Amino acid sequence: RDAAIALLDSHDTGYLRPQGAFYLWIDVRGRSGGDVNAWALDVLRRRGVAVAPGTTFGPTGEGWVRASLATATDELLDGIGRLVEG
Repeated sequence: RDAAIALLDSHDTGYLRPQGAFYLWIDVRGRSGGDVNAWALDVLRRRGVAVAPGTTFGPTGEGWVRASLATATDELLDGIGRLVEG
């Protein structure tokens, strides 16, 4: 979690700090062009990174994606790097 947050910080990407959960909410409002569902599908196709669009969890999730932290640190950092760098 801490390494993922540090990577997001280094890319000036907003997030909600997890409070004991195994997932991380990432702010993609500036990247998604207003359609997080389409953006998440594009990220999956082009970059091989799967995230859940925030709207899956309700309308207040628009502009956000949820990423699982339940993986090896190197895989997590690789995925978040591909998510924020492209």
